[in-house]
Amino acid sequence: FHSINNIFFDSDNNIISKEEFYNKISDIGEVFIKPTRLRESGYARGCIIVKIIDGTDVYSNTSIKKIIETNYCNKDFLVQEKLISHKTFSEIYPKSVNTVSVTTLFFNNEIKVLNPILKIGAGGNIFDWNGFDKKGFIISMDKDGFLYDLAYSPNEKKWYSCHPDTGVVFKKYKIENLKKVLDAAIKMHSSVMRLPFCRWDFVVDEQGDAVVIENETPSCMLDQISYGEGFFGADTEEILSYLKNR
Repeated sequence: FHSINNIFFDSDNNIISKEEFYNKISDIGEVFIKPTRLRESGYARGCIIVKIIDGTDVYSNTSIKKIIETNYCNKDFLVQEKLISHKTFSEIYPKSVNTVSVTTLFFNNEIKVLNPILKIGAGGNIFDWNGFDKKGFIISMDKDGFLYDLAYSPNEKKWYSCHPDTGVVFKKYKIENLKKVLDAAIKMHSSVMRLPFCRWDFVVDEQGDAVVIENETPSCMLDQISYGEGFFGADTEEILSYLKNR
């Protein structure tokens, strides 16, 4: 369910009245609500989890109508099913939906995957790492899904060998179904070939399927911090030469 310019839509994208909207979500259970415009939702701003029973969020004991009209008045927003992470993600830290961030590059007539990174929540945060003022970690992994030795906390500017909340050791920890994520990233990029460079965030759900989440603000900074090398890796010299001579 979502709203655009104060027009309400059901899960099949049919226009419905505001009253129908509230009726349809009145017993929907646990869902995720977020603004859908980037400047209103970046770094998890305005994002909440609620459990709606009989028109009331049981977590805050507040009517869902009041929550929406207080937090999302005149804003575009959506109400979506809460994703449950695959166990290899939730075992590291279970309170957030931890995500894989993947960069794809179209170069020399080939789409390449660069530097997959796992973003992990921490310290009670219900989101993965999503800003320099937030608790959480980024960590590199190889393309078989094995994590590197150390995760970096941008908030603390410290490196960790294990997750402080769960004690899970990062070195050689295996993230399952990473190949599905990388294949999906390449497929997604093939639909926007006019863009040479894209960033995608993925969740691997409890069934092991890759679910894409948009990432509208790609940056090479996290990759270079996490991997400790040039953003384009072995292709750096060739790409810089290409750009210089254009």
